Amino acid sequence: MHPNDERQLAERMTALLAILPRITRTAAIVNAASLWPANSEVYSMDAPADGGYRRDCSGGLSLWLGIPLDAPGSWHGVNTVGLLTEGYLRPIRPADLRQGDVVGIVGPGTEGAKGHVRLFDRWDNDDPANDDYWCWEQAIGATGPDYAKHTFEPSGPYRAYEYVAIVDELPPAPQPEPQPGGAPAEGEWPNGDYVTVEPYQDGPGGPAWNSTLSGIAGIIGTTVDALVALNPEITDRNLIFPAQRVRVR
Repeated sequence: MHPNDERQLAERMTALLAILPRITRTAAIVNAASLWPANSEVYSMDAPADGGYRRDCSGGLSLWLGIPLDAPGSWHGVNTVGLLTEGYLRPIRPADLRQGDVVGIVGPGTEGAKGHVRLFDRWDNDDPANDDYWCWEQAIGATGPDYAKHTFEPSGPYRAYEYVAIVDELPPAPQPEPQPGGAPAEGEWPNGDYVTVEPYQDGPGGPAWNSTLSGIAGIIGTTVDALVALNPEITDRNLIFPAQRVRVR
């Protein structure tokens, strides 16, 4: 992706975070299991179900994640192209998939039946050699939604993503906003393994410490090279996205 395109995508993500309702990981799975009863909706890219969402894979995903019908790029839900190009999904490592994340073929070139998305629930077991996972999906040519098991193939077309407005199952108690140069919020580093990226904004006190990799490295006591090595999905050390989770150890 061209650097200008990456910056535009980061701006779209920031704008979405200002308007999208947050949803917990468990709530997304509960939505998939209950809003459309299993095997109740015939797949359709055109005809919306009751409630206004298309009865295809991305329409179902939009419903389950709580994406409003009037959200940017939505036509009865956001399609597989817009889920990526409009900034709703950010790539993550397959090993980091958690309940409520997305496995899919998305982005430019995935219009119509060329793309597909699934709502990830869990790995089949704890065996690192077993890449089978369970998910909710609205599959083409079927009546869904369906709770199905698939195999994640690293060399295949499916990739792992996280919805920008999803939050952890047990969000921490409200904490004061971290100040530039201050300590991170409770619940993440130093007690956890991640730092959540804040939007980059110039101001009297300068940008937040956790809005750049160099700022994070300075507070954590490490180097940008070490952070990039821990986060292979970061391809440009000068560009990280708001609400992105950066592994720090």
